[in-house]
Amino acid sequence: MNRLERLSAILIHLQSKKVITAVEIAERFNISVRTVYRDINALIEAGVPVGAEAGIGYFLVEGYKLPPVMFTTQEATSLIIAEKLIDSFPDRFTKTYFQDALFKIKAVLKGQLKDHLELLSENMRVFHGNKNLEQKEYIYLQEIQLSIVNKKAIEISYYVPSREQLTKREVEPVGICFYMNDWHLIAWCRLRGDYRDFRMDRIKAVKQLDERFINENPITIDEYFKTWFIKLDLKEIRISISNEAAQKIVNTKYWYGFVKEEKEADFIIMDFYNHDLEGFAKWLLTIGVEIEIISPNELKEVHIKLIADLTNRFNL
Repeated sequence: MNRLERLSAILIHLQSKKVITAVEIAERFNISVRTVYRDINALIEAGVPVGAEAGIGYFLVEGYKLPPVMFTTQEATSLIIAEKLIDSFPDRFTKTYFQDALFKIKAVLKGQLKDHLELLSENMRVFHGNKNLEQKEYIYLQEIQLSIVNKKAIEISYYVPSREQLTKREVEPVGICFYMNDWHLIAWCRLRGDYRDFRMDRIKAVKQLDERFINENPITIDEYFKTWFIKLDLKEIRISISNEAAQKIVNTKYWYGFVKEEKEADFIIMDFYNHDLEGFAKWLLTIGVEIEIISPNELKEVHIKLIADLTNRFNL
């Protein structure tokens, strides 16, 4: 991406949110914060009314309007891929809203690009391996998202399979996440006086309450899972791996607790949570020499011992 393309993209990014930090822009475009400052100054010099507030971020002055956004072929194609993936999404209302939005986007595309997308859509299929996902019709995503944004409590009717019982809970949602092939609501439960994880396909009804959150010091969803990992005695693991080797484990890494990665020039830093260091070390042996264990030291010791055992076993 050349500088002109980046300036246009930054301008669109500024329109997408009320306030955007320099760090956020730097991370998205893989540039330094100093470069962000120069790019913002270039936009201002070009007549774009960019405001700034120390310690908060940048914003477009109210009333400024951008010309209609034009999509590249690659951007428009990615929307078709998303459309196919969302067909297996368990919440029918979210699928409907996405399709409505996509119709509006398609309406402003040029004729040639419309033909391109129609041909692609006709020749793309997604087969989802989890049958259960196809059976869940409605999981109240919209209502829960509204509760999170407005910081207002909700009452849920929640089915507990172990007791075959439908219970009512007043909860204060912290966030939603997808893992183990299901959507989960993380919320402060007023009945239990603690945070709970509710599988959203077991929520049978949601009632919006006209009450603000009463939990004065709510945690973030990331903080919840960090505490959750500690309770499960999961170890934080960080490795460095070559770009080539990373491609070989693009799928299997999720089996070993992969959570995030940071791309560098010639390698990738990957973070995992896993309780079985020996099992993790054995997996690393299958990758070869293109990895380096950064932490924890305990994993390094297990890895070295496995290599020593293999060396002795084969008299190398």
